[in-house]
Amino acid sequence: MREMSAARLIIDGRPLEVGDDGAAAAPGVAVRLVGVLIDGRRTEIADWAVQADPDEVNLAGELPGLRVDQRHGADTAWNWRLRLAATGDAEVRVAPIVEIAAADGWVRRAWAGGTDALITVRVPGEPLWAWRPRLGALAVGEPGELAVGGPDEPAGPAELIMAERVLAPGEAYAVHWRGELLPDPAAAAALLPAWLPDRLELADDAEWELDLPDAAVVGVPGGPGVHRALVHAGTGSTELIISVPQDLPMLLDAAAGAIMARGGRGGADAVVLLHTAAIGPQHGAIEEAELAVQRPALDDPLAVIAVATGVNVAGWNDGEIGAELVDAARALPGPGGDLARLHVRAASLVAGAEAGVGQVHGGAAPEEILARLGSGLPGETDGASPASTGLALAWAATLPEELWARFADGLAAPPGEIFDRARSWALARLRPGDASPRAVEALAWLAIHQQLVRG
Repeated sequence: MREMSAARLIIDGRPLEVGDDGAAAAPGVAVRLVGVLIDGRRTEIADWAVQADPDEVNLAGELPGLRVDQRHGADTAWNWRLRLAATGDAEVRVAPIVEIAAADGWVRRAWAGGTDALITVRVPGEPLWAWRPRLGALAVGEPGELAVGGPDEPAGPAELIMAERVLAPGEAYAVHWRGELLPDPAAAAALLPAWLPDRLELADDAEWELDLPDAAVVGVPGGPGVHRALVHAGTGSTELIISVPQDLPMLLDAAAGAIMARGGRGGADAVVLLHTAAIGPQHGAIEEAELAVQRPALDDPLAVIAVATGVNVAGWNDGEIGAELVDAARALPGPGGDLARLHVRAASLVAGAEAGVGQVHGGAAPEEILARLGSGLPGETDGASPASTGLALAWAATLPEELWARFADGLAAPPGEIFDRARSWALARLRPGDASPRAVEALAWLAIHQQLVRG
């Protein structure tokens, strides 16, 4: 074994690079030991001694009272082993902080359950990385309702804190993560525990059920919101994050009331007001919506959609789609641009002449949307928010079910179930009366999704 500043292994024909900063990366994924919680204080190792042979790479580092070793091994999978050994004269409490992150534009989906966990990293058209702890468990939180967006949110989306251990002098703590290349999300789902419910994002008015008779469950969810339940079984404790959706019409009505009280400003506000007016009495909502986009930001797809909708249903602008709106819709990128073009085209057809807005479905790809919405796997996708999820759902609703059926092979759930779960996930993270910009944006996209689904 020879010392070096960096080393390379080959896993299933793919290069694995290990550096003296402790990080290791292969196409699509990067892992590292971020640090160690020592007696509750976060500490990090800046430099590692690297030794390599053809089959494995070893890294050695030192912290006060602790020796830390990493080993990356390549056989048919990527085996990442950690060993923390107490070198001082007193007991020490330690918890490794590991990171399994997406790279190269791949999408990370994490179910960090405690004793059981599954971290996937994928890009459509390629095998995915599936990571599981084979020795050692992740730390779990306290049961109960989570304050979404508050202190219960993880500081770093790709960081995972392992369970804490107390080491006597000379004792060691071993951890083993295994990363496998699998053909698709369905193969990754086969690695999940058999007792895990099919969905942790409940359908409207559904009750949560767990088929595990010998387990003790703490923190069974009550009303709408995001809840943490702990399942204590013979193999250890597993954390389940359960999403119970709010009622969308109620959220829209409450947000519209708050918008009316402060005054509408921008496309998202206008869309919420227009949709609220369509489903129930909200005196002055249409007029307030028109004021909100009196000078529309035409680089905002929701503003373009609001104006097009107002022209269509309320006769704004004398029922005419102006050239400026058509040009704006044509130039907007991404799935939001597609939805803007769809609305402008529909409004122009009602007005009597189809506007030349360009290609309607050029801003996203079905495989990309399915990956962003989780592909049917449990957990959460990096960067997902109620707003981004609502936008993805609205875009998905513009395509027919028979088209989505072509992409069902290899998914962990049918596309329709993926969309329904994503909707529940988003609605569980919104609060009645919240008229903040991100909440209103989420409601606007979710309202558009509902309208497109219902036709």
